[in-house]
Amino acid sequence: MDNNTIYSANGQTEAFTTFSRQLARWLVPEVGFIQMYVNPQNINVSNAKAIKSERTKGGFLVQYWGEELTDISITGTTGTSGVEGLNILQDIYRSEHIAFDVSALNAEAVYEDSTVQSWMNTLFPSVGEALNFFKGFGDNNSNTPFMKAKPTLAYYATSVELHYMGMSYRGFFTNFTFTESADTIGWFNYDIKFKATLTRGRRTNFMPWHRSPYQNSTYTNSTYPWPETLSYNSYPSSTQTDSVSGAFQK
Repeated sequence: MDNNTIYSANGQTEAFTTFSRQLARWLVPEVGFIQMYVNPQNINVSNAKAIKSERTKGGFLVQYWGEELTDISITGTTGTSGVEGLNILQDIYRSEHIAFDVSALNAEAVYEDSTVQSWMNTLFPSVGEALNFFKGFGDNNSNTPFMKAKPTLAYYATSVELHYMGMSYRGFFTNFTFTESADTIGWFNYDIKFKATLTRGRRTNFMPWHRSPYQNSTYTNSTYPWPETLSYNSYPSSTQTDSVSGAFQK
């Protein structure tokens, strides 16, 4: 049971206004989700359109090429995680090399398996033929007309995802810098540049004082009764609190 929800005598609920903090998470190929130790201090998302204008004798010629890739700038500090937190960010930044190491180890295992198989076919032909017979029932390239895609550094580098507050950005890193100063020993500031090739999701209001501009299937201005538009109003009821702070609702 949620500790922030209490039940009244008539069975209705009262929910106190709370803010649920969500930490940014990175989805790294071959590794999985890595949650940041602390949220960045600033996340700057920049969108631009690819429009080129050129003046001619007959007027301006405008060429529209759609939208540019989304640029994301992430700045912050590693906090009390110190330089070890910085090491994790560096591993995320160069995750394609770490992921490719895993693929290289798998390729080496497959090579060793094929070497052992060849050795078995040479010394024990009957055993080798039996192994090849049963291997045909598995999921491998021998029973499919398509060759299995080979992982590349470019694939891993462009498959990193950033998940934060209902939004998902898939793309690649372009730059990573960090600052260590003698004035703040043990405090590491970082600056990450990320370019998104795919953006999914849609953010919603999350603070108690946020108001929804979309009410009753139409966009509305800031008019009374204002308590009905607050973000914490998630419980249907005809009774509203008369508190200006809007601490809870019946």
